[in-house]
This record gives sequence, C-alpha cells and structure tokens, in this order.
Amino acid sequence: MTSLELGSRISTYRQNKNMTQEELANRIGVTPQALSKWERNQSLPDVSLLTSLCNVLEVSADCLLGTGAQKITEHADRNTEEKIMRQLRGCLPPLELIFSESLVPAFSYNYVKDIEDMRLRMAKEGILMPLVWVRDEGVLEENQYMILAYRNILHEEVLCGSVEENYGKIMASLEKTVRDRYADLLNKDIVKRLVDNLTISYPALVEDTVPAKISYGFLLDILKKFMEQGNSIRYLPKIIERAESLLRGNPDLSPEEIAVKISEELKTEKTIGQI
Repeated sequence: MTSLELGSRISTYRQNKNMTQEELANRIGVTPQALSKWERNQSLPDVSLLTSLCNVLEVSADCLLGTGAQKITEHADRNTEEKIMRQLRGCLPPLELIFSESLVPAFSYNYVKDIEDMRLRMAKEGILMPLVWVRDEGVLEENQYMILAYRNILHEEVLCGSVEENYGKIMASLEKTVRDRYADLLNKDIVKRLVDNLTISYPALVEDTVPAKISYGFLLDILKKFMEQGNSIRYLPKIIERAESLLRGNPDLSPEEIAVKISEELKTEKTIGQI
C-alpha cells in the first residue's frame, strides 16, 4: 500500500460522510493541517490513529488500508484481473476522438506532438486538457469523425478535403471543442489536480479551504455553472477565494448561486480584455 492509496481513501471516505477536514481532524485528535497532508499524500498517519479513523469514518481497517479487496475472477489470475480493471477504468473516457477508417491516413502526421502543443496552449488559459483517446471506429460513415466526452457526442462532422486539410480541420475542431465545452469534460479528478497545482503558488489560499471547507465535488459544480455562463476557468484562484468568503456569510448557498454572484462581480471589474 502506498501513501497515495491511503490518502485517497481517507479523503473519499471523509467526503462520503460529508465531513470537512477540520471536523474529522477534531474527532481523531490531530490538526487539520496534519490531516490535509495525509490526503495530499505528503505524510502518513501514525498507526495508533487507524482505529480512530476507522471508527469515525465507519469503515473497516481492511477497506481503509486496501487489504480486503475481493477476487474478481474465478481463478484469481492477477493478469486477467488487471486487464479487467484497465477496461473498467477506460470505459468512459472524459475525452475521445474517433474517426472512420477512411480518415486513418490523416493521422500519419505527428498528432501526439500536435496534441501536446494544444495542451500547452490551453494551459495558458487555465485549462487542464484530459488525456485524449484517439482511435478509428468502423461503424462511422466515410470521412466522419466525432469528439466525445464520457461517450456523449460534443461535435461530429463529415469531411471532404484532402488528407492534410482533413487533419488540420480535426485538430482545430478538437481544440475548439475542448475550449467551448470544457464544462462537459471537467470531473473531480481534474479539479483536484488543478487545485493541487494552485497550492504551489497560493498555499494560503488553498490549503485550509479545499477540500477542508469546499469539497472537490462542490467546487466542480461551481466551476461548471461558472463556465456555462461564458466565463473562463482561469479565474480559479478568485473563485476559490470568493466561494469561501460567500459560504462564510451564508453556508446554505448553492453552487449555482455562488457561480452567479462571482460572475456578476467579474462583470463590474475592469480586466485586461476590457482595456
């Protein structure tokens, strides 16, 4: 068992109980900062605290430590089990590009490098682009391609140009779709990675707020609503700061209400795009 596995389990079970880091820390007799380090995989809890953790989270030690996993094949073949789990992890990819067999020649270009360049461009806009699953699909009609999020179609098109033209259109469409439909691609894992990265530059802003006071799921809902109003995720630091402040004033605010309030505040501020 690694600290990554244990930290993730503590965080998951705590959020399943709708507890903040501060609440759980108080109940097992540690500081919220110590608990935060466990969940961020920076340290491990002392073995003497495991019983308290299990009691408060209402889980068995086997579940918390990951030692009680059930067999999923009749012969307990580890290679087969790992293949099954890989298939399960990949059954709903957040971002998928599929195309007909007739478009396969278009991908003779260095699409991996082009997607990496695309990823770097969008990172400057605060967008963490998920892994792109690229594959041909025999059921599509000739020169058809689709961009999907969790198997939902975000964009589809039938092309009629040359190999080079088709490739350029597909890459441009992929980048535009990610930007325009980023709210459909976001999930809690992406939000956590964005927040963890923010901690490097804004430790005081993040460490005692997410997920201690604002869970990743709640922040995800805020971000989705915020972007659905045409706003950019580049405002993530401000969103976290204002969301925490708004919730201190009214803990019953919904993610949508918080997103609307922050969006309205931004409209009254002068940004570089308005100069």
